[in-house]
Amino acid sequence: TALADLRATIHATLVSTRDADSPVFRMLPSLREADPADIVVVPLDFAEEVARARKAGALGWLRLLADELRGLRFEREGLRLIARAQWQLKDYAGAETSWLAVRDRAVHDIDANLALANVCERLYRSSGDIGRLSRSDQAIERLLASDRLDRRQRAEVMALKSRNGKTRWRLAFAAIDDPAARRRIAVSRRLLDCYEAYRAAYRADLAAVAAGRAPSPRWLPVFTPLAAQMQAFRLPEPLLADLLSAFEQDVRKTHAGATYADWPELLDYCRRSANPVGRLLLHLYGVRGEQALAESDHVCTALQLINFWQDLSVDIPRGRYYLPLAECAAHGVTITDPDLDFPALHQYQDATNLIAACARHARASMQKGSEIVHRVPGRAGWELRAVVQGGLRVLGQVEALGATALRQRPALRKRDALPVFWRMLLM
Repeated sequence: TALADLRATIHATLVSTRDADSPVFRMLPSLREADPADIVVVPLDFAEEVARARKAGALGWLRLLADELRGLRFEREGLRLIARAQWQLKDYAGAETSWLAVRDRAVHDIDANLALANVCERLYRSSGDIGRLSRSDQAIERLLASDRLDRRQRAEVMALKSRNGKTRWRLAFAAIDDPAARRRIAVSRRLLDCYEAYRAAYRADLAAVAAGRAPSPRWLPVFTPLAAQMQAFRLPEPLLADLLSAFEQDVRKTHAGATYADWPELLDYCRRSANPVGRLLLHLYGVRGEQALAESDHVCTALQLINFWQDLSVDIPRGRYYLPLAECAAHGVTITDPDLDFPALHQYQDATNLIAACARHARASMQKGSEIVHRVPGRAGWELRAVVQGGLRVLGQVEALGATALRQRPALRKRDALPVFWRMLLM
């Protein structure tokens, strides 16, 4: 029977002299081995002495306490207390020694490897010792290989990995004098890998706060207030995820020097980069209904397009190309090498017509959504009128400049205030 089997297993455990796992432990494969940190208790008088040393800022006292721990039953947990105190006092060398001692006793200790990933990088910054940066990398790889990280810890580790990768990219960049070589490394795979790690960590933290969980410590100044606002106003997480998705796309496009094939592709970017902002504002002001959402999307898309056409003279030299290739081709402009052809765009006879067509697209979108100003109540509705009319005023300047907008950025001036205000009243 089951009871007889259990008795036999317990008896086998009691009489066993082997160091291997007991029969009971093997019966429960999902049961994790207990962490000594959860069992071993640091004596109160020792913990209080560490606290006194930390409060006094006595670095030597803490190091002496670390030496006195050797061979004691609570050595590992006592070292953990000391290492945290040393970190708080910015004794990074002492903290490194203490955390290494903790990790020597448990190579996959999560706290020790997290701490070493940070403290070794700090010591690299102050000493320039590349070995310490490598030690930080090793701690990060141990953590990523662990199956004991929770979501919050994994997000933090991904951010740390990205930080170290960025540091190594800076080292490589600083060692190069040739401008062409510097440009190549400026868009290197290493830098993109850094971004990917940051992206994964950031997305994990956004998902965490949306689900009511605590974010990683990496971006607490961002996610702590965001979590409070998401809870207070029930902000829809998908809209925030769309904004992040658009940012990711922008980074990738710029990194690759890529273009937008046609209007549908560009408008899909606008759907995620601009439209969520309007929808979030409607949510905050309690404006509901499919018509209101559609009008808001038209206005936000128009504002994004106007920003693109306003910034042509700035974006093109930076390798950011938003003019749709299909629209370019429709106006006799063939783009085969964006890095060469877009900077030369002002030389094309039809460049003015191309920009005019793009401006008409933005104006038509704005006109489709302009009624939204009457749906948003109070002062916010008037501010929205100002945004709409200000955007249309800039668009008019783009149209007036024509191909010159490729070399000169239009902008609102004080003299534009009165026409904008008058058109606000007429809406």
